[in-house]
Amino acid sequence: YIYDKLVSPTTTNIKIEEQNYKYLFRVRRVSVDEVIKFRNLVDNNLYYYQIEQIERRFAIARLKSFEELEVKPSKYIHLGWCV
Repeated sequence: YIYDKLVSPTTTNIKIEEQNYKYLFRVRRVSVDEVIKFRNLVDNNLYYYQIEQIERRFAIARLKSFEELEVKPSKYIHLGWCV
């Protein structure tokens, strides 16, 4: 998934620019109609956006769905400091 502060349940369309654009379309080579997962670091939701349009310096994605999915570590580590 990708972090973006603009995603929310009320945001139906987002404009993907700059670092996220470079990563998605130049490194991962995502194409139109693919579904990308986003998070916003404010809530525990995982948002699914579908790529609608790709331009030279930005892309438009539409909110397809979202679900509440909390990120938990698989194992907890306890450290003890001794002198």
